[in-house]
Amino acid sequence: MDLYRKPDDTKQESETLPRGKAPSVVSNDTEEVPYLDYQSAHAKPYTVEYFGLGDTWRDPEGGYPKEIELLEGYIKDKIDSGELPNSVKAVGNRIKEIEKVNNLKNEERAVVKIGVITAYVKFLMETDGIKSNLKKYR
Repeated sequence: MDLYRKPDDTKQESETLPRGKAPSVVSNDTEEVPYLDYQSAHAKPYTVEYFGLGDTWRDPEGGYPKEIELLEGYIKDKIDSGELPNSVKAVGNRIKEIEKVNNLKNEERAVVKIGVITAYVKFLMETDGIKSNLKKYR
């Protein structure tokens, strides 16, 4: 008895698909778009996607155009100043930090989250302005 003998009948079984079915191609390409290019690539700002606002976020009466503009401006300033990397993941983490600071982790209502975060971002922008003025006059 030969233990190292290779079998003579090696059949390769291939998966057969039913008629009319094409093999599906799964792409593992998950290259992330830089945050500053997100809106042009996805036709809406990342913050709209993050808060799950849908297509009505631009509606002046029931949407959040001013709030989203404020958040996007704050994030863009942080990226431009080098305080925040230009990645969607980094921005998502920053928003999560803001939620944690404001005790919004368990809050499910987008209305409350956006209102509190917008007020906090206004506060941060004002304090950044004060710090900037202090640096000028030192």
